Amino acid sequence: MILYKTNFLLSIFNLMNAILGSGILGLAYAVKSLGILLYIIMLMGVAGMAFYAITLLLNMCQITGYRSYEQIAEAAYGARGKLVAVICISVHTLGAMVSFLFICKYELPPVVKMFLGIDPCVDTWYTNGDVLTAMVVLFIVGPLAAAKDISFLGYTSGFAMGCMIFCTVLIVLQSSGIPCPLEPSMPDGYWQFMFQKAEEECGADWGELTKESYLADKYDEDLLANFRSNENFVLQNESCSLADPIAEFYHEVPTQSCTSEWISLTLRSAYAIPTMVFAFQCHASVLPIYAELKQPSKKKMQYVSTISIGLVFIMYLLASLFGYLTFKNATGPELFVMYSGYMPDDRLILFGRLMVLICVIFSAPLLHYPCRKALIVGIWGPEYMPGGKDFKWLIWLGTMTFILTAVVLMVIFVPGIKVVFGLAGATVATMLVIIMPAGFYYKLGPEPKDSTTKRINYAVVIAGFIFVIFSVSLLVYDMIKPKHEEHACSIMLDSLKAGEAH
Repeated sequence: MILYKTNFLLSIFNLMNAILGSGILGLAYAVKSLGILLYIIMLMGVAGMAFYAITLLLNMCQITGYRSYEQIAEAAYGARGKLVAVICISVHTLGAMVSFLFICKYELPPVVKMFLGIDPCVDTWYTNGDVLTAMVVLFIVGPLAAAKDISFLGYTSGFAMGCMIFCTVLIVLQSSGIPCPLEPSMPDGYWQFMFQKAEEECGADWGELTKESYLADKYDEDLLANFRSNENFVLQNESCSLADPIAEFYHEVPTQSCTSEWISLTLRSAYAIPTMVFAFQCHASVLPIYAELKQPSKKKMQYVSTISIGLVFIMYLLASLFGYLTFKNATGPELFVMYSGYMPDDRLILFGRLMVLICVIFSAPLLHYPCRKALIVGIWGPEYMPGGKDFKWLIWLGTMTFILTAVVLMVIFVPGIKVVFGLAGATVATMLVIIMPAGFYYKLGPEPKDSTTKRINYAVVIAGFIFVIFSVSLLVYDMIKPKHEEHACSIMLDSLKAGEAH
């Protein structure tokens, strides 16, 4: 007998939490990569495809009587189909958890330093991002993930959604208060980092340039009058290391443009659509949520899906567009990094960063559930899941420990969150959102093979594979091509010359 059931509202919270997370912070970079118009069209298409895939999965639940992605895959293509589903679900949910905990790695150290009153340039073992991430997994994610069911996570999901709604409102409100260009009003930490690097790299070529002379040579007096350009800045003889995302943002600031692009197609665009697919991937969590819904029915679960995807779409659109409009072409792969770099001491931004951390920390256990379920069903069988006759705590907790250990190791050693968004979105997320639901329905649907429905699903499968091959090829090329590393010296001198020419 199933003891745990989730009501309609908590199911919406759970599904929204499964969709929403690190994606909201990466989509502003997708706007920069595609341009505003192209991005909106693509986001609508991906959201529609995500809902269509959920509808196919619910139809196949009715056809087969199963409420498990792995069992539907086995019914469609036997043991091979089940193996592919297990691998895709495991890899995707691992990637999603890694992206969530990357945010902890980047955001938690400065938040802890600010709360404890520690100088941002001082590094200790208890403000190290890797250590803090491991502690979060050990003391928060692990205990929540150890539970046998996900019904109680609806309450943490509801709280996490409230946090993310606050962050979306904050991003919209801040867009009108942050000027463009950013450089004249950047904090002292920016000038210390860039001038220090520029002096090291340029040597005698840097000369006696100061913050005041640099700004006066580059910008009009009328523009500088509106900024805090009269503040005195003195370069300190000290080295302050910055997290890579903030250092990358600082390198973008001197060349920031204040115009918005409506359509943009570059090699950088190869990361955009996979990031959107990754952001809407919730399909591994849909069927567990459906299975624990009170009085489950296809119609009720479709209502849950429609409301969840609709609300998340609105939040994604607002956060990404206003995030991009705030920073323009200086927008990076992780949105709150820019706010942290521009307003490192702002209490409201600190609170927003804390809200993001709470959301992603509470999202990790929810994504852990389908990952562990896929591994247990794939290796031992569904009877070893909670409620099954062969359930064993050793397997349940041992699998959890293995998954969370792998996640922490990847957070420590994977180079950055953009790689996770790109590769996971282009491969396993595309499989779960586009290829597999359409392929399974093509095999299991009651319609004849030459029906319009089957032909549409066959075309979707072919288009999905073409997209995977094309995206992965571009991403691999971008990763292996020789990188032209720009230094602070050349960036600032080139932007200075461009400003003088203008």
